[in-house]
Amino acid sequence: MIRRRPELYDRALAEVDTAVWVPSVEIMEVLPAEVRVREATRVLGLAKIRDREADVRTWSAYLGWPEASAALDVALRSGDADERAHGDITSDLAVAACHS
Repeated sequence: MIRRRPELYDRALAEVDTAVWVPSVEIMEVLPAEVRVREATRVLGLAKIRDREADVRTWSAYLGWPEASAALDVALRSGDADERAHGDITSDLAVAACHS
């Protein structure tokens, strides 16, 4: 079944306007790594995501480790404690995503 997930996912999206659609966290968590990275990259290209730093950090966590860590580096080095905390949590999510 896992080997079929990319094919099933792509078929399910065949008639979806991916120029605006953003998958849920629940969907992202069950996608195989290559599809998860592809979708995160696509979503990060959407203006409504790019315009919100918190969304960029959240979606960057679904990228491969080199890309995710680079995207989260700014938050982790911030002088704002809340931003650092969010970056740390998102970094943990990125590590978990890379190992699933």
